[in-house]
Formats: sequence, structure tokens, C-alpha cells
Amino acid sequence: MQPGGAADDFATAASERVQLWAAQTPVPWAGAVALRCRVLPASDEEAERYSEQALRLHLRGGRLFERARTELRIRSSGWHCGPSRPRSIRRKAGGLLD
Repeated sequence: MQPGGAADDFATAASERVQLWAAQTPVPWAGAVALRCRVLPASDEEAERYSEQALRLHLRGGRLFERARTELRIRSSGWHCGPSRPRSIRRKAGGLLD
């Protein structure tokens, strides 16, 4: 995604709407969905941090489909391709991706 492009603007606006919804929904999986949405317009470093936080929230329970979508987003993202990143995410997330 090109920084500052129309797709970036759309992702940011959508993420903001999901953040508002999640703030009013007191369940861990809603927070995880909001964090997953923040990954889209984020830098690689931020994307990794948001993904780790989302996985931790999924560990607290909730909707398995949303957890699977978060895992798929991590596995399909370009920022985690380095050899140490998937292992670091798995280690920090308590093995959720194993």
C-alpha cells in the first residue's frame, strides 16, 4: 500500500470507526478486531505490535472466526516474512499461531 494514498485514507477511516465500536463493546475479541484493523495503515513495526496485542486479546477468549482472521492477516502480511518474526510473534503470543 502506498503511504498517503486513497487506500491508506480508507483504511485509516475504517479503522477509526472500528475503534469507536470496540470501545463500546466490552469483550476481548472486539478489541482484537480493532487492533487488527489498525495493522492496515501501520508501519511494519506498528503492525507487529498491534498483531501481538490482538493475539493476546484472542487468548482471553471470544470468537474463533475473528481469531482465525487475525492469524490469517499475520500469516499473509509482508512484514512478517523475516526468519525471526514469525517465531517472535508465536513466542510473544504464547503459541497461539502454532
